[in-house]
Amino acid sequence: MAHIQERGASILSIVDPEGPLDAALLLRQTGILVAGWTRDAVPQEVLTVMAATMFASVQTIAETLGDASPLSILVETESRRLFATKFGTDELILVAPKSATEGFLRQVARRIVRKESQRASAEPRSRASIVVKE
Repeated sequence: MAHIQERGASILSIVDPEGPLDAALLLRQTGILVAGWTRDAVPQEVLTVMAATMFASVQTIAETLGDASPLSILVETESRRLFATKFGTDELILVAPKSATEGFLRQVARRIVRKESQRASAEPRSRASIVVKE
């Protein structure tokens, strides 16, 4: 059974619940969940905080070694691939079995990022108003 975090669920509507993904999480760099989908019921708060920490750790390692901060990272375990990509102030984390290729994860990430960018550009922008009192 799929579990969806309601806020921002439309961003992840392109996730195929019958596909190979185990989790798709859109979060702020602070670890605050914007939108999330997991195949099974898991504590998404743990996933988001640890994912944000992982991304920040890899960025720090790269920068310490003199590299630019990476925009994406790929982590492989014996059984899974975790792909994380940064866009704007958000991070997208995709988790799938190792049988899912890096190319597949990058393709899904591009689709989600494109959809989120379109949604953000369609939102009405609030205008600041200045009131002068005499």
